[in-house]
Amino acid sequence: MKRIATILITLSIIMLTLTAYADNNEHSSGRFSYRLKGNGTAVITEYRGTGDTGDIYVPRQIDGYTVSEIGAHAFSYSDASLDNPRGRAVTVVLPDTISVIGEKAFFCSLITSITIPKSVKLIETGAFAGCCNLSFFSVEKGNEVYTTIDGILYNKKTKELVSFPRRSDANLSSSKVTIPNGIKKIGDYAFYGIPIYNSSLLNFPDSVLSIGDYAFYEAGIVNKRWVSLNKIESIGNYAFASINAKFVDFYMDSIVSIGNNAFEGAEMHSALNQLYFPETLKIIGECAFKDVKIYNYESNRYAKFINGIKKIDLSKTKIEVVPKYAFYNFEAYESDTVVVSFPSTLKEIGSHAFSRDPKNAMNRGYIEIVLPNSVRVISEEAFSNSRLDLQFGNKSELKEIGNRAFFNTRLVVNDGRFILPNGIEKIGDEVFLSTGISELEIPSSTTSIGFNIVDRSNTKIIAEPGSAADLYASENGYAYAEEDDTDWLNE
Repeated sequence: MKRIATILITLSIIMLTLTAYADNNEHSSGRFSYRLKGNGTAVITEYRGTGDTGDIYVPRQIDGYTVSEIGAHAFSYSDASLDNPRGRAVTVVLPDTISVIGEKAFFCSLITSITIPKSVKLIETGAFAGCCNLSFFSVEKGNEVYTTIDGILYNKKTKELVSFPRRSDANLSSSKVTIPNGIKKIGDYAFYGIPIYNSSLLNFPDSVLSIGDYAFYEAGIVNKRWVSLNKIESIGNYAFASINAKFVDFYMDSIVSIGNNAFEGAEMHSALNQLYFPETLKIIGECAFKDVKIYNYESNRYAKFINGIKKIDLSKTKIEVVPKYAFYNFEAYESDTVVVSFPSTLKEIGSHAFSRDPKNAMNRGYIEIVLPNSVRVISEEAFSNSRLDLQFGNKSELKEIGNRAFFNTRLVVNDGRFILPNGIEKIGDEVFLSTGISELEIPSSTTSIGFNIVDRSNTKIIAEPGSAADLYASENGYAYAEEDDTDWLNE
């Protein structure tokens, strides 16, 4: 029993010691702030240098504690960058005790060079993103995880391009950079905000299958043709958002998943002016093509003309949902008709999926859609502020139309009458308000109708006698007409 008691006391002392070490409080020592980890080592949490113009040495020990990690955002936007004019040399020297460089540790700092010690085993997301003066990486010989080729940082274990430096040779204006065959992924934030003035000098091998989050966010890619996306299987969140890529050939023959906001605000080139998606595609993220523009260019690369998107082809995919804002406010022009094709697996069109910015909604081309029978839900404002030619299948399974789904949308109709398919159960608020239709035919299957669904002064509701729609129209002051009883002809 004494032996057991001794062991328990010893374990308690150890736990108390570890708890004492696991200190989340910030401590200061010189220009550094730090906190303690459970193993008794220190994490640098902030650097408070002011206008340093030379080497910045991170100490091996701070107040007697071994420094094992550069914490998240420790050097990002620090005085070492913001007070330092562009072009002034600031080199960061890390000790051989560092094993982790945290998320966005040097984000948008103006360091010009850094050597990764051989002790580093993990560099977290975006550690060096936005370092506009960093012209190359160095990795100490013997590092088991990281290495460099032509000054570009790679992860040997995951076969990933971790970070591309904003190069001193005018950012790929003349010097050719070849990413080696065998690299499988372009990492998160790898080319974040980097201008590439001659993309023909940047070659991706067929081995690259994945492009990470924010990989080319706000990258300026101009002149010549952009790399092919034919072999890419996965594109991460915001991967190409806000890029200005004047010559992008948009073909993704192997794509499986496209992340949230992947191409939001992108300006791209496609000779065919279409977005085509292959049968391999399973997932499209929210806002994936929000505000996207497609241009054509004449032989003179400075004379562009804008045709907009003329086709969005999802017909070969197996997707079940077009997510919210997926194609919100995509560029198409008044004289154009945009043909949108869906697969027979589609069940839902998400909120604002094809809606337009109300400020210029009527200056956009018509969207032409034949809705698959499989679609059961058209969500809130799915097509609002648009111009739409919508056809339902003969065996439509549509059950619900969300609030303002067609609000302020010019609908193409025969003789002014828009006919909803039998089977619809619920119609939300203001669904057909400001659509320009003169008659709305609602089936007897509809049992729930929201308020103000059409313009009272301009649109008549057509309903079967005694149906919920008939009662709704009479109780809410709508002009309405009961359908003629023709059932007796079939008796």
